[in-house]
Amino acid sequence: MKKVVLKVEGMHCDGCKNRLEDYLNSKEGVEAKVSLEKKEAEISYDDKVTLADLEEYIDDMGFKSLGTK
Repeated sequence: MKKVVLKVEGMHCDGCKNRLEDYLNSKEGVEAKVSLEKKEAEISYDDKVTLADLEEYIDDMGFKSLGTK
C-alpha cells in the first residue's frame, strides 16, 4: 500500500472531519485518518486508486485538497 498526507481546506468542525474520514474509508482500497487540527488526511491506498482519485474524493465531499504535505 502507498501512503500520502494531503492538506485539506474547508473543514471547520468534528462533523466535517468525521464525514470526510468515513467517506474516504468507504472507498475500496483506501484507509484514511483525518485530522481537523492539522487540516490533513493521512491516507493509505492500493494500486487500484490514484492520487487524483483521492483528491477527487475529497472534492466530492465539498472540501479542497491542497496537495501533499
